[in-house]
Amino acid sequence: MKRAELFTELQNWLRAAEFAFDSDQDNAALAFAVNGKRGQWSCRVICEDDPPALQVICRFPIAVPADKVVAVGLLLHNFNFRVSLGAFTLATEERGIGFRLPFPIRPEAPLSEQFEHAIGTACRTCDDAFQALALFVCDTPEANKLLNELRPNAELLSSRASSPTGGRLELN
Repeated sequence: MKRAELFTELQNWLRAAEFAFDSDQDNAALAFAVNGKRGQWSCRVICEDDPPALQVICRFPIAVPADKVVAVGLLLHNFNFRVSLGAFTLATEERGIGFRLPFPIRPEAPLSEQFEHAIGTACRTCDDAFQALALFVCDTPEANKLLNELRPNAELLSSRASSPTGGRLELN
């Protein structure tokens, strides 16, 4: 199967599934946003033709602080031991986290099932990792200071009896 044909089939499948996506005809690539259970990230699918394959590339919207690049690299290394397909990546100069899943296309299997398997596997893997990645990357002194400033006072939260509405919050 040629790259252009695979690209057209993928576009048709995404349209049928009512995905909103951007096309890059010159590079046989599609891009769309994914709303997972734990966060949102971008996804790009590139069609290849020798051999026929999809490259599913997800990018997390989290910039790694410069002083955590090595620690995040080790964390992603440990994540990669737990995934059966694909790999987490770290672009050290941009300090960006991604996930890449190469997916060979088999001529004997229906394309729609292969598209669903490739994109579904990448998105489930990213969704499973998103919360832990965000917590680890964002655990910085600056973020913790801001959280401490914004966190509700524990005494205020536990004093239901002193509330004029008997512990019920009313907004007028």
